[in-house]
Amino acid sequence: MDDFIKKLLKHRGFSNNILQAVEERTKRTSAEKEMEDRLLAEAMTKEMVNQMMPMFRKHLEKQQKAKEEKNVRKIIVPDDK
Repeated sequence: MDDFIKKLLKHRGFSNNILQAVEERTKRTSAEKEMEDRLLAEAMTKEMVNQMMPMFRKHLEKQQKAKEEKNVRKIIVPDDK
């Protein structure tokens, strides 16, 4: 926890129990915030993947078609007999 807040509470005469309670609440709040941020990031990632998947599939299909349509070139060497 911020030293300024600790010093302010101590200066104002609050006991250590209150300081500890404030520290625990601050830790819990940051942990909850971190979990919310992770869940939000996961949801955003899933949404982006779901939006991009059809475009990715089309791209793969185009590549596959191009590979199939590519003509095989044959080199014919005349027989010199």
